[in-house]
Amino acid sequence: MKQKINNTQHGSRKGFTIIELLIVIVVIAILATITIVAYNGITKQASSSAIAASLDQAAKKVVAEYALKKGVYPATLAEAEVQDTDGIKLQYTVNPFKYAPNFCITAVQGTGAAAKAGHIAGIRTSINEFIPDVPCNGHSGPTAVTAASLKCPTGYVAAPGSSLLNQKSFCVMKYEAKIQGNDDGSTAYNSSFIPESRASGTPWGNITQAQAIERARAACAGCHLISDSEWLTIAYNLMAQPENWYGAAVGSNFMYRGNAVASTIIAASTNDADGYSGTTNDVDQRRTLKFSNGETIWDLAGNVYEWTSRVLNAGDAAPTATGNPMVVRSNTPGLQPYQHFSSFPAFGNKDAMDWGSLQGIGSGVTRIYDNDASRAVLRGGSVGSALDSGIFMAGMGYPPSGIAAPALGFRVTR
Repeated sequence: MKQKINNTQHGSRKGFTIIELLIVIVVIAILATITIVAYNGITKQASSSAIAASLDQAAKKVVAEYALKKGVYPATLAEAEVQDTDGIKLQYTVNPFKYAPNFCITAVQGTGAAAKAGHIAGIRTSINEFIPDVPCNGHSGPTAVTAASLKCPTGYVAAPGSSLLNQKSFCVMKYEAKIQGNDDGSTAYNSSFIPESRASGTPWGNITQAQAIERARAACAGCHLISDSEWLTIAYNLMAQPENWYGAAVGSNFMYRGNAVASTIIAASTNDADGYSGTTNDVDQRRTLKFSNGETIWDLAGNVYEWTSRVLNAGDAAPTATGNPMVVRSNTPGLQPYQHFSSFPAFGNKDAMDWGSLQGIGSGVTRIYDNDASRAVLRGGSVGSALDSGIFMAGMGYPPSGIAAPALGFRVTR
């Protein structure tokens, strides 16, 4: 008699095991993730391309209209036959800058958290490249740059870039540079000192510009003394924020200038809500200013003057609005050689052309007598500088080496 064969006993089976099913599920999940990532990448690229194309087309038409009108920009994009397209809304500002007329355009696609933006600026007949993270001052739109996104060192904040200066976003010391491990900023200079951004202690003074340039490199990898272009990028952004004006509107009354009236250099506070820390609480003495991204910076307009890396050499042409501008305004007529002052470009506010120290933004305060010598550029303000202080103040009277004082400090960027 033939024996019946039991297929089950001989290992024959139907279907999948649990392990095999799990492997299939994992493979499907991986493929789905790859597809979603690829799709999002393509979508993001397409969005950026659409924004860039829209900006490029609009800017070219504005420049063409400028040439057609022989040096006059169209008042609106409609005059240049430019319209919103493909879900992209455009913002346009003309800055009637006396020395170099310019414009800035922002393109925003989408709304809310999903919104994407791009910006482009032009000066005369040239157009800067498309840079997504450098906003036009006074324009609305997402500005996602943060200290975290830039991977800033501890004690640094994110400074949004500027289309006007073709300056990308960067990290900047939240506080004036202090000597690491030393609360007395007036200590005699030592080449082993390392600059640090912290609230406690008085700012590092008694340092020349040349020494500040050298020591700034020791603060972190890629760190350097703040450039004049970076300083102005910060100043334009801060000036465009209503929060930084006593009248709670841009141009209303004056900007806060911090610890500029008192005679004592003071430490800062870790509490950003305590902007009057250490002052007599006079209305203009608030030491904190806010960026468009909500970040806070301390003592940019007062406490100690701050070196920038800019040097004016013998024979240099007057600083202008193009390239790397000096951009200060003097209320005093009859300027001497090397006292080169121009008006403030402020996108969205034509009145800024006539602003000066009375609006709390500072003035040029130093006359250079010796035109054959190199001169370093100081910014901000210090104790005792009163009305001369402000975020646009420029001092051009000191050489890069040989001049140090407790009220001459610096700030580091990366």
